[in-house]
Amino acid sequence: MKKILVLEDEASIRSFIVINLRRAGYDVIEAESGEEALERLRHANIPQVTFTGGEPTLRADLVELAEAAQWFVTRLNTNGRLLTPELCRRPPVDSFLFFLYYTIVPPAISTPIPQNLKIFLPC
Repeated sequence: MKKILVLEDEASIRSFIVINLRRAGYDVIEAESGEEALERLRHANIPQVTFTGGEPTLRADLVELAEAAQWFVTRLNTNGRLLTPELCRRPPVDSFLFFLYYTIVPPAISTPIPQNLKIFLPC
């Protein structure tokens, strides 16, 4: 059975999603916060976490979540527009695998690209 994490702070929305995923045959792990999600994933022996969904670099608590995720192989899916050299050098963010995804045309990258940055352009 495939496992899936539902992270949603609104209980009624989370419940609706969880019920439907279970009906579809998924083993659902549910959480109300990022920290709770990371703890539940670790307890379930999930080896990798990907920060995605909207633009994760907009989160004020990204560095704190990254610190809580040090047990995992950690990726950050981002469009790269908000990556700064300061953020990329900040532990534990400096150990992330970065994946940049562009939907139209990539913006000009005016800062040095971190060594751990992998760039994927859609076909």
